Amino acid sequence: MRVTTQMIFNLVTRSLSRQGERIYRLQRSISSGKRVNEPADDPLAMTRILDFRTSLSSMDQYEKNIDHGLSWARAAESSLYGVNEQLSRTKELVLSQVTGTATDETRQATAEEVSVIFEHVIQLANTRLGEHHIFSGFKTDMASFASTSDYTYRGDTGVIQTEIARSQKVTINLTGEEVFTGGPVNILETLDNVVTDLQNNDVSSLRADIDALDTGIQHILAKLGEIGAKTNQLETTKDSLEDLRLNATELLSELEDTDFAEALAALSMQETIYQASLTSSAQLLQTSLLDFLT
Repeated sequence: MRVTTQMIFNLVTRSLSRQGERIYRLQRSISSGKRVNEPADDPLAMTRILDFRTSLSSMDQYEKNIDHGLSWARAAESSLYGVNEQLSRTKELVLSQVTGTATDETRQATAEEVSVIFEHVIQLANTRLGEHHIFSGFKTDMASFASTSDYTYRGDTGVIQTEIARSQKVTINLTGEEVFTGGPVNILETLDNVVTDLQNNDVSSLRADIDALDTGIQHILAKLGEIGAKTNQLETTKDSLEDLRLNATELLSELEDTDFAEALAALSMQETIYQASLTSSAQLLQTSLLDFLT
């Protein structure tokens, strides 16, 4: 087979083009800080890089969901701690008014104080996180209870869940019905009864109210326990996610980040090879042209 000048020219051109491409990729790797910028750089590595990026994106969303859930849990926890304090204070007041030293006048004064407590508990039951009423189920745009004179639950039984891991969801809300009116005792009705019984100077009924208040306090403590368990689950999952994120980020860096010392050495070597190829190619093409002329 006769080797023509055109064949030599094409061979040299392809060789120089490949070497120029290697230099370009190394320069891009150094300037971008990324070893893999497109699938052609390393197809297998790019597949794994895309998988890691997808996983990290999912972790970002899960963490946002967890933070949202923690905000709801902490708002509910703060509210119920307040309710517990108000019920405990009400119990103290009622106990003071079933003794032999209490009078109609002291009970009337106490009724006024418990009325204020009742209003405060309604406010706590209508706690909002931003614009959302946390105890209203899905009806977060609506206050759970209207007032001390109308404490019928106005929300629904909607269960609000958030996804904190693949196929793992957590309920982040408690409804006003399960906390305040639908438990073992209707807490709001109990407070209403206490006010009425104090105003009516009804000692016998007040003694019954003490039992109802005890039941209400235990119920609130149980709900606080539920919130605490949810908070622990969310915080534990968040810690695990942070560990997974750190590991995934490190593995991603190993796959796609440039090893600058290695890349600079490779670039220097490729540039040397390229210059040598240019010199030898020029000599080869010159010789071939002279052969053609002679």
